[in-house]
Amino acid sequence: MSVTRRDLLKYGFCTVFGALAGASGWEVYSRVTPQPAKRLNKFEPIEENEIPETDVFASKRTWKNFPIISNMHEWLAGQIKTVYVVSPEDFNTPAIRKAIKTLRAITTEKSGLTEALQYVTAPENKLAITEEVKTALDSVMQESGFARHMSDDQISEFAILLVSGAGTTYRLNKDITKPGNDVAIIITPYANMTKQEVAATIANLPLWALKNIPGNDADWRAKIIMHEAGHASHYGSEGGIGEETRADLDGDFIYSYELKRGNVTTAEMNECFQSLRAIFSVIYFEEDNHMTNAAIQSAGENFAPKGSNQDFIKGLAFLQEKITEWIGFIYTGQTHFAVPLHNILNFKPPYEGQERIILKNSDEKILREMLQRLSEMEAEGFQKSMDKLSAETKPKIEKILKTIKTGVGNFLAQYNPPLLYKTVAQLYDGELEGNPIAKQYAYEFLVAAAKYAPDHFKTAAYKDANFIPPAFDETGQPAIEHLGVGGPG
Repeated sequence: MSVTRRDLLKYGFCTVFGALAGASGWEVYSRVTPQPAKRLNKFEPIEENEIPETDVFASKRTWKNFPIISNMHEWLAGQIKTVYVVSPEDFNTPAIRKAIKTLRAITTEKSGLTEALQYVTAPENKLAITEEVKTALDSVMQESGFARHMSDDQISEFAILLVSGAGTTYRLNKDITKPGNDVAIIITPYANMTKQEVAATIANLPLWALKNIPGNDADWRAKIIMHEAGHASHYGSEGGIGEETRADLDGDFIYSYELKRGNVTTAEMNECFQSLRAIFSVIYFEEDNHMTNAAIQSAGENFAPKGSNQDFIKGLAFLQEKITEWIGFIYTGQTHFAVPLHNILNFKPPYEGQERIILKNSDEKILREMLQRLSEMEAEGFQKSMDKLSAETKPKIEKILKTIKTGVGNFLAQYNPPLLYKTVAQLYDGELEGNPIAKQYAYEFLVAAAKYAPDHFKTAAYKDANFIPPAFDETGQPAIEHLGVGGPG
């Protein structure tokens, strides 16, 4: 995950973090061979003697817990000058320990990372964590006064991401022309984070929902660090889904490189990672940064779609809109209309914050009759009453009805996983035909959910379904050419 607030650190990263090199507990990993590093995450040729050195700093604890970071100088050669790797265990204070313990329990027993983070962001917990992180930052940075240069909101955001275990990357400035762009800080997962926890964080599902996650815990922790290294390598980025897609690709390439060297062993890692992204893309309606899976050519896919970042955002939004409309149409009853209709007839806005609807006498009479009979009206009778409304009033009432249906559909889509899966399956060969990117998101979700969360989504009913993937006519072109990044070499 990457931070979207570009002003998180508004002063010289180099000045402050320079103090770390001599601070107790921090070490620099310097290259010991004269020509060790190939430039892994860019595709244009580069001479070995042109590769600038990358220094990586971390505490002794972090070096020990994450030995894979001893190769980070190779991953980032030529991309960034200095990287500081920080783990949650570097901030060993009571409120932070309690927050981490609580988050892990919630993710295990109840729900995904989103609900777990609600605990951390509760005012009473957020204040304690923020104060401890602020003190710890000053302690770790010794005389630098790092925390004093950050607002409480900035430290709170740092703290939330630190205790989440999800991993994140900060850079002073993503503009290559600005000072400080050659320094980054990477926050690791928990040192003992399990593969189930990492996978649940990516998919935003509870641990118990996921099955068949391949590999070992250390490989999954390494994969998150590699993704964050991908963020650190960016000289400049457009942000959002484009930035996350670049980091996913860089992380994939780095992982493949380390797999060939034998430093990680889970061969299915990159495929599973994107499958978890595919689940997250469809189940989570409140973000469009990490929905990268449709834009990346996965193992077994002939070609991936291409388009602008907005094409992918709009394609996924189209799918989610169809899901909520479909569910809302089926499961919204006439009685859901009672509250806004009552408000309208009492000269109030349908919902708080909306404008009042001024009714003609004839429309008011029709709506009062509808309100009295809502609980007993069939759909056909309800529509006949709607058709009696004036041309001026009917569209306004229909808009309210659509809002209600969308709200019901949105709620059920996010809190009834089997219904969500059933809906996407039913939409697949009909409503999505005119939008290939939306269909690609749907296809990858249907396959991923059946493979990695079959019980959670009750996919057994569709075990014989033949979901044919959408076809794209790219022939050997990069999977995400629109981002200016080449495909696998």
